[in-house]
Amino acid sequence: MQTNKEEIQAIIDSELNAYTKKYGKEFRAAVLKIVALEKLVSAPAPEQMEKERLIPLSKWNEYHNYPTVGALRQYYFYKDSNGFAEVCENGGMNGGRILIKEQSLFRWIENRKKKTNNILSQYQSLS
Repeated sequence: MQTNKEEIQAIIDSELNAYTKKYGKEFRAAVLKIVALEKLVSAPAPEQMEKERLIPLSKWNEYHNYPTVGALRQYYFYKDSNGFAEVCENGGMNGGRILIKEQSLFRWIENRKKKTNNILSQYQSLS
């Protein structure tokens, strides 16, 4: 059963109102406090949400089959012209290794696919 947010909120409000009539206003306050505490407990920690996995370019194929290490090196070689620089971290404290931001790479690939499809559709509309 799929319900949208408004329907869920209406159900919550009606249940709270029914139990508030039965048990008093303190019941409503207690339930809202419990729900707020539950959200705090079940929410992921901010440091877990913000961190993106960094994978050394040379070990990429230990984690993913696509793209290959050779393709990643090609992308890295032309990083200034193709936008791949936003996907990489290198130098500094990691011993000069090229690290790939995992989720950023997949977003970059999707964006390139969209750009390619847009260019192809424009070309096909001209002919």
